[in-house]
Amino acid sequence: MYRQLAGGLTTAHVKHGSANPIGGENVFVKMRWGSLPEDLKLENAPRTVKFALGENPKRRQGRYP
Repeated sequence: MYRQLAGGLTTAHVKHGSANPIGGENVFVKMRWGSLPEDLKLENAPRTVKFALGENPKRRQGRYP
């Protein structure tokens, strides 16, 4: 988290990967150095879910299209 704060990041929308079609709820966090993980969550932030209903990009010759 130190590098993110040093780079100017103050708030993040933390999401999970796309291994499952509907993986779970995402969370907004406010970067606060020295805080406990439970204290980073923004209480009144909108609730969001990431859906992965399509296919992930296929690799071609070591690169994404």
